[in-house]
Amino acid sequence: MFSRWTTSSWARKLTSPYVQVIFGARQTGKSTLLRQLAPESALWLDFSHPAQRATYLSRPEMLIEKCRQMPRQAPPPIAVVDEAQNVPPIFDSVQHLYDGEKERWRFVLCGSSARKLRVTGANLLPGRCFLSHLYPLVTAERPFPETGSVRCQVDSPLPLVWPRETAPGQTVSGGQSGLAAGVWGAAGGGGGARR
Repeated sequence: MFSRWTTSSWARKLTSPYVQVIFGARQTGKSTLLRQLAPESALWLDFSHPAQRATYLSRPEMLIEKCRQMPRQAPPPIAVVDEAQNVPPIFDSVQHLYDGEKERWRFVLCGSSARKLRVTGANLLPGRCFLSHLYPLVTAERPFPETGSVRCQVDSPLPLVWPRETAPGQTVSGGQSGLAAGVWGAAGGGGGARR
């Protein structure tokens, strides 16, 4: 588990009386971070599980039933819906509960495909939610191993390819066969040939 910059921010958001909608690319750590922050007593629905997804697709009102069975308490109980985009009608159930009693529950809906929800015309809870994004780890969250060399082996799901003339840690300059000059010039920052 890596320390994420968003941890304290998300912990505060879970206490606010709004629905939290969290999107991010697959494997960025949304579920892992939420499992770390949500109490063990939280209701957790994982729609990546085929049986649970099929059940709630046929009966999205089951969320209403399960939430109403939760005891009234302070702080309010949390319901986490993972991969929520797989069951778009679940957003209607959340809206029904939230509109009825805003302070009784806390809802967190997370997933990896906001596009899928927009295409299906799902209820995106306008005026009822805060939208957050979780991005992949940055170097500050997962620092390089301390071996004294920047040429150490780095575990990455993506290939790390460096230009031949440039080693990791060196600055790429405009003299690099147009690499930096072309990119920088295209971005309008100068340094490249202008037309």
